[in-house]
Amino acid sequence: MIKLGNSKRIAMAGVTLGCALGIGYFMQLSSGDRNVPSAQASAIDPASADAFAQAFVGATPKPADTAQSPVTVPVEEKIGVTARAEEREAPVLAADAGKDELLQKAVMVTGQSFEADGLEVQSVTLTSAEPVPPAAAPQPKALPDAPLQLAALQDAPIRTFPKEEKAPVLAACEGEIEMVARPDAAAMVQLELTAPCHADTQFTLHHNGMMFSAITDLDGTWSMQVPALTQSAVFIAAFDNGEGAVAQADVDMLDYYDRYVVQWQGRSGLQIHAMEYGANYGEQGHVWRDAARDVSSAATGEGGFLLRLGDRVIEETTLMAEVYTFPTQNALREGDIQVSLETEINAANCGRDIAAQALIKPGAGEISARDLTMAIPDCDAVGDFLVLKNLYEDLKIARN
Repeated sequence: MIKLGNSKRIAMAGVTLGCALGIGYFMQLSSGDRNVPSAQASAIDPASADAFAQAFVGATPKPADTAQSPVTVPVEEKIGVTARAEEREAPVLAADAGKDELLQKAVMVTGQSFEADGLEVQSVTLTSAEPVPPAAAPQPKALPDAPLQLAALQDAPIRTFPKEEKAPVLAACEGEIEMVARPDAAAMVQLELTAPCHADTQFTLHHNGMMFSAITDLDGTWSMQVPALTQSAVFIAAFDNGEGAVAQADVDMLDYYDRYVVQWQGRSGLQIHAMEYGANYGEQGHVWRDAARDVSSAATGEGGFLLRLGDRVIEETTLMAEVYTFPTQNALREGDIQVSLETEINAANCGRDIAAQALIKPGAGEISARDLTMAIPDCDAVGDFLVLKNLYEDLKIARN
């Protein structure tokens, strides 16, 4: 702290000291613009300040216009490195400036304190107001008055565990595979299969060269009417594990009917189409899968019927068959029956060869078989049909 005895000298010294320190502060800011390290606090020698103030003691104040004329004051900066002295122009402060104001300026610039007329001014610390968020800013939500409790913490710990129950042991499957064959109308045979240990299981049915896939229900049973191809008809049901059953039936009325069979594997798209008595596609007498008729048509002599076998299973390995039956010996009308084999080109068979087999059982004649291999056009022909008209001989029905 610097103390001066004369109040006038205090005031003048305060003016001089404030002016000198103000110039030094200005030069420090200018030096900072030239990338000079930040200024350290300038050391003020009390003797130099007192001598500088003596030059203004007793001086007659100058007119107002003279008081604003520039004065050249040599200043030396100390900001960590010694800079060369430069001359600065500084305005002359009025000698009668307020003493308190000058003392406050000197305190703010120098960090020192000055004492005058019993008033002691200590070092002043500059502060800034705490930032206040804008009113529109989202405010944090207040916590609930009651503390949160986790429900899991209130649960009692599990000290005993339930005893593990043993998985039920399924009883051993009992019962042999059995199949019964019974002749029916229109040279058909009603088959009944029972396989208690083969529920929902696929098997293959064989009959005189004709084969198709079938599947048992959830009880292990299966039943279907199957066209007979021989009078002493033998049927074999074979499961993949080698087990199976055999059944036989005598079909006395087989010679009254002509049968045309085509069988294949997978999704070949093969179909039998029969045009009875000169019928065209879609007319009465066009018999095919979508107009198949039933056994009663052949039994009464009205016309033929078509049966598809194996259509309950759709895997690529499924054996499929279609059988067209016409009542040759007891037909009610004369005329010609044309039977053809057609293939619908679909996404499953386009662009590849498909294999099939045709079986023909004429009335009282012997059964014959023909192997077929057909090259299906590319897939841009999907939806079209290939027709094989010469595979089966036309039937000529004449009344006796």
